[in-house]
Amino acid sequence: MKSKNTISKIILYIVLAVIVLVIIAGIVYTLTPGASQEKYVTASVSRMDMTETVTATGEVAPDKVSVLAFDGAGLNGSGGTIATVNVAVGDHVTQGQILATFKSDILESGLEGAQADMAAAQAQLATLEQGATPTNIAVYSQKAADAETAFSSSIHDAYLKIEDAIVNQTTSFFTNGVSVNPTINVLTENTFTQNNINQERLVISSDLNNWQVALAGDTSNQVTPQAEAAASTTLADAKQFLSDLGDIMNYLSPGNSGLSQMTIDADRAAVTGAATEVTAAVSEYNGALSSIDEAESALNLDESSATPSAVAAQSAEIAKAQAEVSTDQSQIAHAELTAPFDGIVTDVEPTVGEVFSAGVPAITVISGGPFKIGVGVPETDVAKLTVGDIASVNLSAYGASTTFPATITTIDPAETVVNGVNSYQVTLHFSNTDPRILSGMTANVSIVTATDTDVIAVPISDIITDNSTTSGGVQTSVMVEGQSNGKPNGVFVKKPVMTGITGSNGYVEIKSGLSDGDVVAEF
Repeated sequence: MKSKNTISKIILYIVLAVIVLVIIAGIVYTLTPGASQEKYVTASVSRMDMTETVTATGEVAPDKVSVLAFDGAGLNGSGGTIATVNVAVGDHVTQGQILATFKSDILESGLEGAQADMAAAQAQLATLEQGATPTNIAVYSQKAADAETAFSSSIHDAYLKIEDAIVNQTTSFFTNGVSVNPTINVLTENTFTQNNINQERLVISSDLNNWQVALAGDTSNQVTPQAEAAASTTLADAKQFLSDLGDIMNYLSPGNSGLSQMTIDADRAAVTGAATEVTAAVSEYNGALSSIDEAESALNLDESSATPSAVAAQSAEIAKAQAEVSTDQSQIAHAELTAPFDGIVTDVEPTVGEVFSAGVPAITVISGGPFKIGVGVPETDVAKLTVGDIASVNLSAYGASTTFPATITTIDPAETVVNGVNSYQVTLHFSNTDPRILSGMTANVSIVTATDTDVIAVPISDIITDNSTTSGGVQTSVMVEGQSNGKPNGVFVKKPVMTGITGSNGYVEIKSGLSDGDVVAEF
């Protein structure tokens, strides 16, 4: 039988051996790479369906916006008076529709003249290309002779009208009216006006005498150049004389002249009647003169040969006339505002009769189709997007429960830097036109970029990211609990994993590195 000392020694040796084994085990565990005996909250890895999304916030805007302004071309570049405003805010317009115009009476008159000149030039070319024929020459010769006869008759008739208007209807307003010293016998505004009208009365008397002498040399169908010149001078002087005499009559009143209103009205009527007669004479004379010019021009053209040079010259005249027409049409177009596309009017500034400056915003038109949204996407997310991706949009005005479909239409290739952070402008268009969607609304956009089913996933907070010293890249890992005899042993080892898509639920897909049943540390 062993002694108590021997037994005590054996027990002591056993205890020391156990202690040594524990120390050795601790040293082994401590030296194992990635091992940890810290206490963690743990969870088994999960399998789930994953959906990756990119979210952003932007503002609803029209697809196209056009702020229209008159450019002033053809209107001295400064603007003009508004003639028409054909639309109001909210009106739907079509491309090319005239929305507003400047007054352009002078431009339109010039266009009509240019078009008439072009038509005349084209007619002359057609006649020239037909060539001269005896029949044509005879016809045009007769037309020219008839025009000469008509002109002779009109110039004699014009003389009689002017003589009646001046001598018979206005002589009573002058003392010694047909003498070399006519004097107005009604009140004038001042001495200058009095002297001027007296001089004009003397000149018109001389004109009539010269015209009468020139007419004596005319035949029944031929007007001398002297008679034509005398007629032109007299008609012009007569119009000026009666215009100035009319101003004197308008100055008269019972208070300043001592005449009764009835007498004044009669005097004014006499002058007005004389002016009307002169106007008729001028019109008749000019018409006859124009007719003879046209007849002679046609005759001369018909008698010429349709030589290549003559045709080329006339073609050049047509081109010149066409250029004038095009210039006038362009100037008139610049006096108009037209809709650049089908859309809706959102602002109208000018009003009819207002003097409006060129270059000032006048009318705003937005496109009437689906609206668009512009959002800034960080560079970490923009690579996940492609044109054509479908998005779900909710507008702050209607809450998160109301969604509208949209599609990515463009992704800007150049970055936009905001507060030192790079982002990329992404444009989406709503898939449908909806009256609830209004410009300026705040839009919250969610774009599905990837989906996967039944994958291993862990919370994104469980992922440890390190810069890899071997690959020079980024290494991702998780803390996985080890097992002893098939049971968790509380020892955690850092295990590299390959991640996949990140879901909107806060989980990240694990493509490799974990298996079903693994327990990971949560942070």
